[in-house]
Amino acid sequence: EDAARLLLVAGLANDERRLIINGATGAGVSTGQIVNTIARAFASTELVDFSGSSRQGDPVHLVADMVGADALDWRPRKNLHVELARYVDWFKAGAP
Repeated sequence: EDAARLLLVAGLANDERRLIINGATGAGVSTGQIVNTIARAFASTELVDFSGSSRQGDPVHLVADMVGADALDWRPRKNLHVELARYVDWFKAGAP
């Protein structure tokens, strides 16, 4: 829903430039947090453990630049972890 709302807001923006907009919370969430949220939604007792080290040349942290979304006065309304769990429910129900 948040992504669809951002696309709508961007499409209605009176801006002829090609917009590049990140739709996110602007707060960092680790890959481990995402993977473990999905694992819990699948009722897995096995959680993923990351070493915390990265390969040489890989970024250690990435957080979405929210400047474009902020300019459109857009903020996500949904909770990421709740929506990931809803996605897993949809998937388990036989998503097309």
